[in-house]
Amino acid sequence: MISTEILIVCQRLPFPQTTNAYSYRILYGIKYLTEIYQNNITIIAFQHEGDPDDYVRQYCDEIGTYTLPASPSRRKLCYISNYFGGLVRGYISRVTLFDYRYSWMLQKKVNEVLQKKQIDLIFVAEPSMIPYVLLTDTPKVAEMFEVS
Repeated sequence: MISTEILIVCQRLPFPQTTNAYSYRILYGIKYLTEIYQNNITIIAFQHEGDPDDYVRQYCDEIGTYTLPASPSRRKLCYISNYFGGLVRGYISRVTLFDYRYSWMLQKKVNEVLQKKQIDLIFVAEPSMIPYVLLTDTPKVAEMFEVS
């Protein structure tokens, strides 16, 4: 077995009860990586209220989430209030200035993991999550895809 610390940053915590193909790609990727790297995987993602984390927890060493409301309209309000809170506190940079979904609270979780662990590789599962790891020197793999 290879001893490598991997950080996965994705838009939503994956779980098998969803019909979302994105969740299945991330889940099976984590399951495959766990076979090679044991449980040296940390995942950080948004989690919608009511989404389970027990399936992912069995494969990951650590999970960091920021919970969003299940309702799309309440979720949008949460994004916007979080964004303006980040502006007021000075957490919004020119990189994230135009992304109202950027969460300084999720950024804080990413920073804590990067300070606490010696991460060898960061896997960014969606282009919108790149700003969370842009300023670190840790090697990154960003998945770029388009669904038509």
